[in-house]
Amino acid sequence: DAEGTSSSYSIEACEIVEVDIERAKCAVKELEARVRDRARTEAKSSSVFIHFGVHSTLRGYRLERVAWNECSFRIPDAAGRKPQGETICAEDGGLEACLRTVIPVEEVVDRIQNLGHPCEASDDAGRYLCNFIYYGSLKASAQVTSDRVSDCASLFVHVPPFSVIDESSQCAFVQDLLRVVAELYA
Repeated sequence: DAEGTSSSYSIEACEIVEVDIERAKCAVKELEARVRDRARTEAKSSSVFIHFGVHSTLRGYRLERVAWNECSFRIPDAAGRKPQGETICAEDGGLEACLRTVIPVEEVVDRIQNLGHPCEASDDAGRYLCNFIYYGSLKASAQVTSDRVSDCASLFVHVPPFSVIDESSQCAFVQDLLRVVAELYA
């Protein structure tokens, strides 16, 4: 039970992914496999993949509604890759193609703001690794849902550095975010 609410949730896994395209692809595949494995043993389940990335210029939190089918890295990833104007998934169309979360972002933002956290919705996850992993995650969660394996969704959250909002305040934000998403999506 999430602090007296009727929704309950558990955190199944938490992983820090290196800023690397190939590692991001593997992480998304592992998430999808974990949901498929769990669905074999549970009658009904819902899963939400929540990703966090630091955005150096933010003063609050930003929940991303959209991921774009574009890689245009302004700096190289950890392996030195710096794609420019490339699609993430060619079969999805061109660079203007996008995927949207099924999470009701505006409602999450409203509830988070009412809990005292500076938060906004966004349609631009950038074109770096945050957008890259979000696109893959949205695609994987949609596939799991369409295969009728499990109800599955994805959300990407940009957070400011700890120099802007301290670590304990960000931990409180994450707890509130998890509870709100569980209440709205469970």
